[in-house]
Amino acid sequence: MFENWKKGIDQRSQIITKLADPDAVGGQLERYSCDNIWFNELPLITMEMGGIIEQEVSGGFTPSDLVNLDKIA
Repeated sequence: MFENWKKGIDQRSQIITKLADPDAVGGQLERYSCDNIWFNELPLITMEMGGIIEQEVSGGFTPSDLVNLDKIA
């Protein structure tokens, strides 16, 4: 992704999310796929010895590219 940014290429990505609830009847899960995602910034490296890494990045997506792959019944 960084190499494309350096070349001036508008890099787009895909994110697939999954929310599983093992306590729900039948261990239900819900999944979404979102294409055409862009980032306005993306940190190169974030580290903390022995710590949990949490990052927020700015960007967006086209709402019509959000697809529900599995629905909770």
